[in-house]
Amino acid sequence: MQERFEELLRLLDENPEFLEALQDRIVDEKAILRALEKRAEVREAIRRQILHDEFLQLPELVRQLVEAQQRNAAQQQENSRLIRQLIESQQRHEAILQEHTRQLQEHSRLLQQLIESQRQHEAILQEHSRLLQQLIESQQRHEAILQEHTRQLQEHSRLLQQLIESQQRHEAILQEHTRQLQEHSRLLQQLIEAQQQHEAILQEHTRQLQEHSRLLQQLIEAQQRHEAILQEHTRQLQEHSRLLQQLIESQQRHEAILQEHARQLQELTAQVRRVVEVQEQLARDIHEIKKWQSDLDGRLRGDELEKDVRRRARSIFAGGRGGHTDSPPVRRQLKRWLRTLNGDDAILESEADPQAADLIWIKGDKVIVVEVSVKVDRNDVNRAYERANTLRRAGVDAVPVVIGEEWTSDTVKDLAQSLTVEWYVQKKLSEGFIALRRIPDDAEDAEDE
Repeated sequence: MQERFEELLRLLDENPEFLEALQDRIVDEKAILRALEKRAEVREAIRRQILHDEFLQLPELVRQLVEAQQRNAAQQQENSRLIRQLIESQQRHEAILQEHTRQLQEHSRLLQQLIESQRQHEAILQEHSRLLQQLIESQQRHEAILQEHTRQLQEHSRLLQQLIESQQRHEAILQEHTRQLQEHSRLLQQLIEAQQQHEAILQEHTRQLQEHSRLLQQLIEAQQRHEAILQEHTRQLQEHSRLLQQLIESQQRHEAILQEHARQLQELTAQVRRVVEVQEQLARDIHEIKKWQSDLDGRLRGDELEKDVRRRARSIFAGGRGGHTDSPPVRRQLKRWLRTLNGDDAILESEADPQAADLIWIKGDKVIVVEVSVKVDRNDVNRAYERANTLRRAGVDAVPVVIGEEWTSDTVKDLAQSLTVEWYVQKKLSEGFIALRRIPDDAEDAEDE
């Protein structure tokens, strides 16, 4: 079997066309796929051989690129929002920060100059104090040396005086010896011996006098040296006095400059304080202007809302008639009603005067006293209640009503309910307001006065 297989291989090697024909018949597409499915390492090797590593990594790189792009897009959006906020905040603060920075830099520069000048003055004063202390200590040492020299000179003077007195005594003795020598020849030998003794004593005295002379010469030379040193010290003290005088004058000039700097700093502080006051006043004025503008906007919105309510009154109340208190028919009707209270000349408080109401509307036997406000507050509710109550005292079946876009607080709504003030606020109707709309419209309601 092995021989036949080898013979077959030999024939295939000798005849390449047989090998190609055999491959075409044996190695087809299905055989290749089956081989690739069975041998994963061969499949992977073929894939790498055909596509290379860079191409195989392409899907993973694309996926990572997409994820990074998504993260970058989200981060870029967040960064854009933060940058816009930072730019807006930076633009608001830059003007203030620049001004404050300039003022702080100016103050810092002035303070730094003052601190450096003060430090220089303190260093100079400390050096002067040290030098003066050294001079004082040196002067004290010199004074001690001079005192010692003075004492020694006094001692030497005393000794010299004693020597002079001894010399005088010796001379008297010698005179006495001479007289005795002339008078007593027999005592010559004794005198000679005494003379020899005296000569020895005199030689010793002479030696001592020479030693004293040498010492005195040394003292004189030391005194001269001391005088030269004292003259030099005197010159140095004079120079130090001159330098101290210059330092005092310089210190006085520096103190004058420091006083001028302090004055300028006080003026600068006062100017800064005035600028701050002006800024605070400007901020208060701007706040007042904004408040006034807000009030003006509120009044304008209130006027527009009041006009809109008057125009749409028949729609709001589902019929009826009436109008603003400036309307002549409404004023005549109010005058007839109020005449029953205090006559024609009745004067009522504005809060209780129905002639100051925003709208008087009649439907059936009900007279509706209306207060209109963008934001309905406690005063609106009280005015509607008091003005309707005035008509009730005149015998009119009056109903207080408030109309607006919103309540200032829930307590105002509770107050309206407690006073039985009907309302049409935030596009919501009270039950009493709904009941007013349900009142049948009569023939007179067709005329809109």
